[in-house]
Amino acid sequence: MDYSISAKDRVMFRYFLNDTPQRGSASGSPLDRGWLAELPTRAQNATLDYTRVFTPTLLNDAKISYVRSAFGTKVGKVLSLTQLGLPVNDANSVTQYGMVPQSSVAVSGYFTADPGLAVRDIMPTTDFSDTLSWVHGRHTLQFGVEVFKNRVNQIANWLTDGTIT
Repeated sequence: MDYSISAKDRVMFRYFLNDTPQRGSASGSPLDRGWLAELPTRAQNATLDYTRVFTPTLLNDAKISYVRSAFGTKVGKVLSLTQLGLPVNDANSVTQYGMVPQSSVAVSGYFTADPGLAVRDIMPTTDFSDTLSWVHGRHTLQFGVEVFKNRVNQIANWLTDGTIT
């Protein structure tokens, strides 16, 4: 969206959203596709830009952007070892010890089934920039500042899922 406030002032706003559902590959598992991990990805981007023309040779452009990327793995069909009749301690990979529902199962020579480890990454990024452009004769000079803040929030339990062979 573009809006001209006056002949010297202009504002621009943009918002972008992209949800991308994905699935892991089957790799020979005899189990149905409900076992497979989902790999959801969501990207969002919002930008606000303000441009001010002071004179025909002096222009200022200020911009703030926010980008948020979220992606990860959701475990598909949950495997409960106690439902299989095995005397093990079913656990939650966040709060308890024991075999977790994300455990992989392998029968030598037949198949390996691994629902994947539940992981979630959320990366919010904020960017502010301000640029002053000055045209003097055959030269263009630009002065500015940029402040960039990036963060990665990851929720995961690395190597807590166990393997049954």
